Amino acid sequence: MTRREAAEKVAKLRRLADDPRTPREEAHNAREAAAKITREHKLKEQDLATGRMCAAFDDLVGELEKAVQRRSAHLPTGIFGAEQSIKTALDGIRKMTDVDKATRLRQLTTVVRTAAIFVGDHPVVAEVKAVLDAVLKNHDLML
Repeated sequence: MTRREAAEKVAKLRRLADDPRTPREEAHNAREAAAKITREHKLKEQDLATGRMCAAFDDLVGELEKAVQRRSAHLPTGIFGAEQSIKTALDGIRKMTDVDKATRLRQLTTVVRTAAIFVGDHPVVAEVKAVLDAVLKNHDLML
């Protein structure tokens, strides 16, 4: 297991442990497993935060890709088409480093929230903001 995978696993275990619906014993076991992985991989809180942000970024990209696919009938195609540009951009995004993903997640959050203030009633902006908010909540991130 890589450090990033370990950090993501710890984040999932902590979310499970903190979920009020998780039975007490299962929550206790999740906390112990998270602590064990943290010790074994010598993870610091910064590593764990970066792991959560990378996982959130990857989930956000996946959800946005699904949104683009749902709207693909409305995207221009051909030489000036947006669909191929979006696919190319997503391929590049997937190859980003963890530090870049964490930085970009912060930037995207700022851009989306700013856009929501100015054009929040636009359906695309509202959908992107809803996706972003759900992903951040799922990863227990307050950006």
